[in-house]
Amino acid sequence: MERQKARLLALVVLYLCMIGAAFRLYLLYRYGSVEDLLFIIKPVAFLVEKALGIRFYYDQDLGFVSQQGNVVINQACSGIRFWIAVYCMLGFSFVSRVKSIGKKYMMTFGFILFSYGITIFANASRIITAIGILNLAIVESTTSERFLHQSIGVLFYWIYLCIIYVLFEKLIRKEGKYEKAV
Repeated sequence: MERQKARLLALVVLYLCMIGAAFRLYLLYRYGSVEDLLFIIKPVAFLVEKALGIRFYYDQDLGFVSQQGNVVINQACSGIRFWIAVYCMLGFSFVSRVKSIGKKYMMTFGFILFSYGITIFANASRIITAIGILNLAIVESTTSERFLHQSIGVLFYWIYLCIIYVLFEKLIRKEGKYEKAV
């Protein structure tokens, strides 16, 4: 019984650390400048640039700007909220299933790294697709363009979240060293 209480307490502490990390990321997104977010915006701009062959230049007030593609990659499309969503989904869904406290902490750290990497990839693919669709679409107004852009983002991120969840569910089950949530 004492051991179970200690495990539960360790899990609660871990969850509080995860919430703290997610909140810190949100604050960085909410109050940070473009320069503060370069660690996530710059790799996204690089991938979009390489995939589409359009040049971006960095403006410290605007972000990464492509005049030929009429695109700006800034805080609003940094992907931080998606990073938080992936990290929290993985952490709250799977950490409790691992028996060892050490493995729980390693998973949590691994999840933040994985979710960072997948955010860069998902965000770049979202932007690439949005640019392609918006170039093909006949958009009547800025409001319609904004709605289409946001709809593409929601759809892309939802699909990525579903795929990531299913893959990790299979991976955890295949590992066979999981337990029911405490």
